[in-house]
Amino acid sequence: MIISNKKLTLVRNEVKDHGTQKIIEGHTPTNKDIVAIIDDVVTSGSSLLKTRKLLGSNILVQGYYVVVKRTKIDLGIPLSYLLSPTDLK
Repeated sequence: MIISNKKLTLVRNEVKDHGTQKIIEGHTPTNKDIVAIIDDVVTSGSSLLKTRKLLGSNILVQGYYVVVKRTKIDLGIPLSYLLSPTDLK
């Protein structure tokens, strides 16, 4: 069991027509928070950049973290990954 005092924010691709109907669920980061943006796969980086934009320009993003990095990209913020395409062959 992992115990952590970290807050969770989920940024949806689009507003759902059920539930809370919010694009940002959970904790809404403030300018006092340091944020890590986590995703499963990155190709162009557009999803990570969209999430960054939705959180607001006053939010400090520590880095992007993904499971699979499919291509070489520069997002202006450090990107860490677990696997590359060559690791999956």
